[in-house]
Amino acid sequence: MFINKIGSEHVTYGKNNQDFGFEWQGFLCVVDGCSEGEHSEVGAKLFSKKLLEVIKDRKMIKPRDIDIAFLGVKNFVARRGDVNYDDYLHDVINYMCFTIMVLIERERSWELIMCGDGVVITQDHDDNMKFLSIDHSSTPMYYAYSFVDREYLSLAEDVEVGFKKIVYAKDEYKAIGIASDGLEKIIGTEHEEYFKILMKDRKEWAIRRKINQLHSIFKDDITIAIGDDVP
Repeated sequence: MFINKIGSEHVTYGKNNQDFGFEWQGFLCVVDGCSEGEHSEVGAKLFSKKLLEVIKDRKMIKPRDIDIAFLGVKNFVARRGDVNYDDYLHDVINYMCFTIMVLIERERSWELIMCGDGVVITQDHDDNMKFLSIDHSSTPMYYAYSFVDREYLSLAEDVEVGFKKIVYAKDEYKAIGIASDGLEKIIGTEHEEYFKILMKDRKEWAIRRKINQLHSIFKDDITIAIGDDVP
């Protein structure tokens, strides 16, 4: 199940959907462009396309492949050697600031590789489902920051920018999904349990309709990715 919907506020102000991603043979990807980036949806879509090409070619993925896909896009939209630094910085901020979440299904676990913020959806063997906010922040740690000179960032010297890996064992869970931070808007609300019921049964169109109905809540873009088959 893969859902990608534009936020109601983006529709109101004529802004593009800045979320993107894909679902393909045990691989899930959610990419959430920065709202402050004028064209972050461009980088998000190019990155998703590049990463999917790598996965289809190799039928597998390593953390280094995510880095290679990102560098391919960066070298296309923000070539540091071709412009002065201010222009390069402008391109990085406006095209390359997006959260990256990649979920890989292994034989005995799911492996999440991410940089930025988002939501993990867990479903245990008793069918209990949880929405877990990961690294929630009003200023997410985008991977693009690792390509900007430190003096231009308001980060502590000991803060490292990079990917983290989280492993979810199949002994403990029977399904794992990922979502952009748009899903956080219903955590702790009266709507959370209803969304969990729909997600357990992979009721994709019912979820889409509910998001439309709750347009006052889902002002931001939202992407939800869980394996197609109901466990």
